[in-house]
Amino acid sequence: MGPEADLHDRLDERLRRELELDPSAVERVAARALASEGAARRSRRSSWRRWVVAGAATLLVGVLAVWTLLPRLAGASPRVSVTNQGAVLIVRGPGDRVALVHTGPPAPGAGPSILILTHGDTP
Repeated sequence: MGPEADLHDRLDERLRRELELDPSAVERVAARALASEGAARRSRRSSWRRWVVAGAATLLVGVLAVWTLLPRLAGASPRVSVTNQGAVLIVRGPGDRVALVHTGPPAPGAGPSILILTHGDTP
């Protein structure tokens, strides 16, 4: 054995010491890896639940949008229109029925006014 073999043995021994793992570090890394595997399973389960909730919310928003916009898309006319021309308030109902609601300022000494609107065939 010469000096070259001795140098080789020392480098080999030093390399083994440097690459040798601490048993507690190995245990810690293995525990984290196993814990993250369980977390990944939980994450997959919760991800599935998130997709179900997101799908239900999207379906609900879609149904509400269709329910709200369907009369407009079908070209439905408004049931009642109210316009104001000067001191006259004109209410137009279905079938072009017209009602004058207010024709000017209240009479002197009159109390508060009551406005009654009817719907349908009620006179």
